Amino acid sequence: MDDPMDAILSHLPQGVLFIDAEHGEAIVNPAAARWLGTSTGVVSAEALAAALHSLIPRLRDADVVRTEIDRISRDPTARIEDWTWELNDASGTILRVRSVPLAEALRHGRLWTFDDVSLERTLLHELAQHRVTEVKLRQVQKLEIVGRLAASVAHDFNNLLTIIGGSVEMLDDLLLEPQQRADLQNIALATDRARQLTRQLLTFTRQQVELGEAFVLDDRLREAAPLLRKVIAPHRTLDIVLHAEMAQVFADPNQVEHVLLNLLTNARDATGDDATITVHTVIEHLTGERVLGSMHPLHGAHVAIAVHDTGSGIDEITRTQIFEPFFTTKPAGHGTGLGLATSLSIAQQAGGGLRCVSTPGIGSTFTLLLPCVMVTRGATADTSVAAPVADPAEEPGAVLVAVPEAAVGAAPRDCVLLVDDDPGPRNTLRRLLAHEGFAVEVAESGAQALSVLERQVEHISILVTDYLMPRMTGRQLLEQVHIRWPQLPVIVISGYAPDRETAAMLTTLHAGFLAKPFTGRQLAEAIRQQLAANVAGAAMKTAMA
Repeated sequence: MDDPMDAILSHLPQGVLFIDAEHGEAIVNPAAARWLGTSTGVVSAEALAAALHSLIPRLRDADVVRTEIDRISRDPTARIEDWTWELNDASGTILRVRSVPLAEALRHGRLWTFDDVSLERTLLHELAQHRVTEVKLRQVQKLEIVGRLAASVAHDFNNLLTIIGGSVEMLDDLLLEPQQRADLQNIALATDRARQLTRQLLTFTRQQVELGEAFVLDDRLREAAPLLRKVIAPHRTLDIVLHAEMAQVFADPNQVEHVLLNLLTNARDATGDDATITVHTVIEHLTGERVLGSMHPLHGAHVAIAVHDTGSGIDEITRTQIFEPFFTTKPAGHGTGLGLATSLSIAQQAGGGLRCVSTPGIGSTFTLLLPCVMVTRGATADTSVAAPVADPAEEPGAVLVAVPEAAVGAAPRDCVLLVDDDPGPRNTLRRLLAHEGFAVEVAESGAQALSVLERQVEHISILVTDYLMPRMTGRQLLEQVHIRWPQLPVIVISGYAPDRETAAMLTTLHAGFLAKPFTGRQLAEAIRQQLAANVAGAAMKTAMA
């Protein structure tokens, strides 16, 4: 290089290449020579072409780069101000390339510059990842606050539903005018819908009572077929095809059914009249598949329950949001935005996950994946359900823990000691129990319940206590009762799921657990079952003695 700028160019970290159009040669500084793989100084056009021919295949978007260089060669006025070349070798070098025409008095040609921005891009990527993590953390914190509020509201709402539902249940036995009975049924339907909403809120906040058990999924779907068809009736058809070969899963069957109801409701709302919605089960053997809701890749045998519709479908942008709590595409008043968020939470807690495949204008398929715990071979592979549409016997809301299935009728005047600090639910439950044939003593606190037991424990057949009470909780009351009157049967009622320690204690003490909201009939049946279990346990101890 004979130009006075040679010394400056040789020390620049930026690569500089000038192609002299008049002399058919190029001037290359050391940085550009290193990246182009050519010599420094004056380089012939042929040598430069050979260097580019060797470099281009090393770039990630080689075809695009080749096309652009051809365009620049044909158009001397073409300019590229910000162009990225990324080497696909181990170095991972990223170059910001600039190519502009140069027409000066002494020089006429094209100037190329090359800047190594690898470190800059890495820092920007890390910053972007940090921002994404920060946004997710803020979202988690917000959801935690919302979850606590939702759980608190749901708990109080359950108490109100106990009063409303119990009053409806007692009025239902009266002789009413047709219009009065129709009004009562409307109240009952609204109460049931509110129960479902509180169940969604509690599931979303991980407070819903979940009772895992091993069950044959196909059998459960066969039993639930009338209810599932009722969800999409009367203008749509539901095809249920079972191919899970009697596979057992370990989950809360009520929660699995709840997921299906959510998915079917969405499918119904996405399709028009005369549409067909399909529920299909099959066993899939997964090898490290990542699905929504799963913390880790899924392996092994899983039952896949797919709900397919031929509706409007979901675009890609919406698909990234549909599992967010409170997000909904439905009109105001037609959706809470908790259906899919709740379904995802249930799938995750059961050790599985969800898939979502959707094409706008064609339809959607949502698939619930649950791990198999046992597969019974030899069953009929295709057992399509063709049950007629019928009103199922619906008793939503109640879940019984550690109570044997055997049930016997209660004695005519078995006496229940009912403990609840809230006067509304306490009075309603007292009337419901009396309506079911029980004698009832009430207490508004744990201390008052102990006082009643001290005076007349021989007249008390069973203790039914709320879980969350001020001063002395239901758990503390249960511990005191077990120490002083270990033979007294107990049922704990609550809208919250018991923690692991409390659940273990309930099991150890053979105490029942009933989840709010429940009906009077469900409470009466739970009491009868607990009394029967206590009698059976006492008889067994006598026989062994």
